[in-house]
Amino acid sequence: MSISLLTLNVRSVKDQVRRVGTFSFLAAQNHDVCFLQECRIPYAQSYHQLEQQWTHGPSFWSGGDNLKSSGVTILIKGRHFTTDRVTEQVNGRVLVVGGSWSGEPIRLINVYAPPEKSERLKMFRVLRMQLVTSRTIRMGGDFNCTVELDGRTGSDSAGMDVTSRLLVEMTCEASLRDVVGSMGPNARNYSWSKPDASERSWIDFLFTSATVKPGRSSMVSVHFSDHRAVSFKGNLQGCSPLAPDHGNGTAHCWEESWKIIFRTRTENLGKDEKCNSFFFEKLHSAHTLLVELRDSDGNLQSGKECIMRVITDVYGKLYSPKSSERSQADSFLKDISKTLSPEEREGLNVPFTLEELHLAATTSKRGKTPGSDCLPVELYVELWDLIGPDLLDLYGEVVGKGSMPQSLRESMITLLYKQKGEKEDLKNWRPISLLNVDYKLLAKAMANHLKKVIEKIIHPDQTCGIPGL
Repeated sequence: MSISLLTLNVRSVKDQVRRVGTFSFLAAQNHDVCFLQECRIPYAQSYHQLEQQWTHGPSFWSGGDNLKSSGVTILIKGRHFTTDRVTEQVNGRVLVVGGSWSGEPIRLINVYAPPEKSERLKMFRVLRMQLVTSRTIRMGGDFNCTVELDGRTGSDSAGMDVTSRLLVEMTCEASLRDVVGSMGPNARNYSWSKPDASERSWIDFLFTSATVKPGRSSMVSVHFSDHRAVSFKGNLQGCSPLAPDHGNGTAHCWEESWKIIFRTRTENLGKDEKCNSFFFEKLHSAHTLLVELRDSDGNLQSGKECIMRVITDVYGKLYSPKSSERSQADSFLKDISKTLSPEEREGLNVPFTLEELHLAATTSKRGKTPGSDCLPVELYVELWDLIGPDLLDLYGEVVGKGSMPQSLRESMITLLYKQKGEKEDLKNWRPISLLNVDYKLLAKAMANHLKKVIEKIIHPDQTCGIPGL
């Protein structure tokens, strides 16, 4: 199965005459997917009028909040594409459309990066999350930075900067390849140029899977823009390292995405961190540090490794799985008389909805210490449009397969001194298990499901912890 792509900075389609001319040009090019940038359209709740004017298939739009130059669109030609998700990741800058192309899962990403380096860096960090997926990715756009040292000429020939290196890094992580770069150094052309050619840059890219066989790539000059159109035609399928056949589907992608977040977080730690409550909390905790601990033989152990060995030995035994016989469980449960009707049981088995998960996130307590991934619930709420749909896919896979990814199966144990007794005795420290929020939200959503029927199966003597009973 092949697909033909084009990306172009159109320098505005706000004007009706210019829009009609641009659409006529694109219709004649015979491309399946067109990524357009600098559309210069304002943000709107609906782009129905614009969608109607592209008559060759579905189209998806994102206008800018305040900048006149922003605005992106993805135009589809034909009826091969079925949409299941549209995300305006950054209004007028990053548009993400998920769906299937003739049955093949695909994610289309259109990028129009800001000219300011600091803003571009922020945007790329947001974009990075969208590259972690089991779907085939096709990404095009005006990235306003180059990926080669000789990617610029003229007065502003700075070459690669920090955003260039980040773009290279995150596309490598996602196993994506620039189609023009794959043509070889002799075929390289600059995608933007001043009229007198005094300054030129290679800043417009189309990225496809690195495992797809190189197809036909080209750059074409257009009369209505100072950018050249970059096009590619090749196979759709590509073996991504995160594809279901080479990993664990959504669960594997979830793990990889949080690795990226954690790596980004640790890169910034210490560079721009302020003296917030987290660090004052750390300072306060120094007064309750473990200096020595007695092992099971009563001998004092000091030093990080020895203390950790004592703690691991104690809690390893405490939390180790206990063996149980099925017959014992059956014997314990046989006298239970309260059961659910078939309809009620069926009601518990319905899949989670995005609204249920959002309710679980927004009703969770704020200011809680996060788990080992250091991601608080406030982050989930703030980035819900980005995280929510992936959480829904993840939990559906967890329920369907009956297994959870590592982040949902681990906790971080921290010790809290009870303010009495010898500090050298581990019994005088209270273990607190810090769970990751992705697990907490799953547990809360399941609990909300059970609330609907719990009064029908819980004995009256056990209702003390049930609201309303």
